[in-house]
Amino acid sequence: MNNNNLVVLFLMTFLEDDQRLITFVENYKKFNPGVDHKLVICLKKITSEKILDFKKILKGLDYELFIDKYEKNDFDFGSYRRVAKKYLNSVIFFMNSHSYPIKDFWLKNMHKHFNDKTIIGTTGSCESLLTNFRLLKFYKNWNLYNFFKHYFFLKKNFHIKPNPHFRSANFMMKAVDLIEFTENKTYEKKSDTWLSESGKKGMTNFFKKKNYKILVVNSDGYAFEENDWKNSSTYNFNNQEKLLVMDKHTKRYFSLNEFNKSKMQKKIW
Repeated sequence: MNNNNLVVLFLMTFLEDDQRLITFVENYKKFNPGVDHKLVICLKKITSEKILDFKKILKGLDYELFIDKYEKNDFDFGSYRRVAKKYLNSVIFFMNSHSYPIKDFWLKNMHKHFNDKTIIGTTGSCESLLTNFRLLKFYKNWNLYNFFKHYFFLKKNFHIKPNPHFRSANFMMKAVDLIEFTENKTYEKKSDTWLSESGKKGMTNFFKKKNYKILVVNSDGYAFEENDWKNSSTYNFNNQEKLLVMDKHTKRYFSLNEFNKSKMQKKIW
C-alpha cells in the first residue's frame, strides 16, 4: 500500500472534555508511529470558541482539521463515514475520543500487515451482548415488557458467545470499505452502533462473507487470526502487555484487581 494514502483519524466529539484531546496529543508526540501518514482531527459538533481552544492543544502538530457539523448525534460511525468520503482513496486508522497510542511503531506494526482485502484491529473480542444479558442483567426500573423487548432484540440480532468481532474503538480499513458497510445504515440510537460492531450483520461478519482477512496486531508486530486473537495479549487477557493503542475498556481492565480481571476474561473469551 502507498503510505501517502495512509490516514490516522482521531475523532473528538462534543460529549468529551479537553483532556481526551490533550492525552491523545501527548501520546501521539511521545510514541513513534514508524510510518508516514496524514493525521486528521475530526471535531464533531464543536463550537467555534472550543475549536480555537483545541487548535491551541494541537499546536505543533502537522494535521488536517475536519469539522463535522452534522446536526444530529449519529455516533462515531456517522462521522467515520463522512471522513471516509473525503479521503476516499485512503486506508484509514479510525480512533475514537478515548484512544491514544502507548507503544512505539504502533502504526507501522499494523500497516505492514495491511493488504487489499484486510481489516486490522488493535483488539478483538468474543463477547456477546445476548449472553451477558441472559446471565447478568435485569435493569433497574424495568418492567417485564421492557425486559422481554430488549431480550428479543438481542436474540434476533446477536449471536450467543462466542461472538468473535474486531472492536470498533481502533481499527484500520480502506475508506471505500467503511463506506460500503455503513452507506445505508442509520445511527440514531446507541444500539445501532452495537449492531455494527458485534451484531450478526455487523462489520466482522459482513467482511468475513467477502473473504477478508480480519487480523489483530500486537506490539511485537505479529498478526493474529480470529481463532488466536486472545493470545495476542491485547484485550482483557494476561496483562494486555502487548497492546498498541489504549481505549476506555482496555484502560478499565488495567485498573482491576486479579479476581475481577479473571471474571472479565471469562466474560470476553
